[in-house]
Amino acid sequence: MSKRDKTDEFFDDFIESMSDLDDEIDLRSVDKKENQEIEEVKKSDEVFEALYTSEDIKDEDNEYFDEEIFDDESMEKFEEEYLGDDELGLDDFSEEILRILNWEPEPPMSSSTHVINEWSSTGWIGLLHIDKILTEAIATGASDVHITADQKISMSRNGEIIRYDGYIIPDGDIMHLLIHEGILSHQQQAELNREYEYDGAYTLRYGPFAGRRTRINVGRSFSKYFIVFRIINDYIPSLEDLAVEDEIVEWTKYPNGLILLCGPTGTGKSTTLASMINNIQLTTRKKIITIEKPIEYIYPDDTESLVVQREVGGDTRGFYEGLTSAMRQNPDIILLGEVRNTEEVTELLRAAETGHLAISTMHTNSVPTTINRIQNLFSGNEQRRIMSTLADTLRGIGNQVLVRDKDDGRFAVREILTINEQIKKLIIAGDVQGIRQYQIDNKSTMEHKLAQAVFDGKCEEIEARKQVVDFELFNKLMR
Repeated sequence: MSKRDKTDEFFDDFIESMSDLDDEIDLRSVDKKENQEIEEVKKSDEVFEALYTSEDIKDEDNEYFDEEIFDDESMEKFEEEYLGDDELGLDDFSEEILRILNWEPEPPMSSSTHVINEWSSTGWIGLLHIDKILTEAIATGASDVHITADQKISMSRNGEIIRYDGYIIPDGDIMHLLIHEGILSHQQQAELNREYEYDGAYTLRYGPFAGRRTRINVGRSFSKYFIVFRIINDYIPSLEDLAVEDEIVEWTKYPNGLILLCGPTGTGKSTTLASMINNIQLTTRKKIITIEKPIEYIYPDDTESLVVQREVGGDTRGFYEGLTSAMRQNPDIILLGEVRNTEEVTELLRAAETGHLAISTMHTNSVPTTINRIQNLFSGNEQRRIMSTLADTLRGIGNQVLVRDKDDGRFAVREILTINEQIKKLIIAGDVQGIRQYQIDNKSTMEHKLAQAVFDGKCEEIEARKQVVDFELFNKLMR
């Protein structure tokens, strides 16, 4: 069976299944982790009308694609990128996703030999349209979009890079225009020129996802610009959606202290923290101040709690300055996007000591490593003081990774350490190995959690192994 026949058969099955359903069908997005479930669509007349009256779809000769839109080139791209070699199912595509993928911005005025900057009017920089690329990324479940001078556009899906032939390869001039006369303001350009890096946010302006936020990192490689866009959900997942453990939820009920959620970059820490903060919003009456770079999730303003979000570089000079200022604003809870140095750790602990619940992240790969990182930021008497304060204020540490499941989605696996008197003594003594042994004895290491995920049928062993740090322990657990 040809891929084109396979496509037609899919839509035949799609329409037939619609007529058999009595209630509703849940049309899900491609990536369960990165995208919200597409709003449930009523089967009845509304669906059939959309299917049969769309200008993009014809029922003559069993043709579902309008040839002006799905010409040979676009059909080939559609087949290669989305059909592959596997049979399609209702979970893979929906009419809504196809409508989104069909969206095209206003045609550019540029040609292959003549570049025009239309950023402010239509979004085009030459023949490159960022919002078109990001629209496809969001619709197909990508987590990141990678745009580098003189290289193919790439996207990350479930931790793997996919390179695209369907977009132009931007040269250095296009990237310079995109950054300096497009995405970045003058103030942001100044930071990029000064620091050689820029972290911030970009909001889509065109297409079906206009208003959707992304996190961006801009830098250079071999003196050529690159931009990485991290797709941010347009909703905050619930604790249940993310399977956040009750133990972690209990930490957020403390009136003061310190909570750390750690893990490598790109493991969903920001999403988990947003879910925790949103749950506090919905269940208490607190004042919450967040200091982020950039602001990712926008918290609702119609809850009993008050949330004040501040962005480093726009609303405050830095994490340290924002944290110091926040303690003068009568908050109950302070969320600091990341702690990286002695000043930020010291100030975060001071916030926890003075009656606030402080929440933050670190880029570490295990609970003991997190404690060791904090310890090694200081020396001498200052180290002993900091470790004593950490023992008194720390409520819990979580470490999180993402693992590919059997349905090509991803789910979070967390190792959790709730602080008790035994752990406090180990922290004061700086006994990181003792903390590790405690976790092993209580079957709470990341290796235990990954092994359990395999035994529960959530993922294949090969996928769990990709996140293992202690292979000797993991191999022992898998025997």
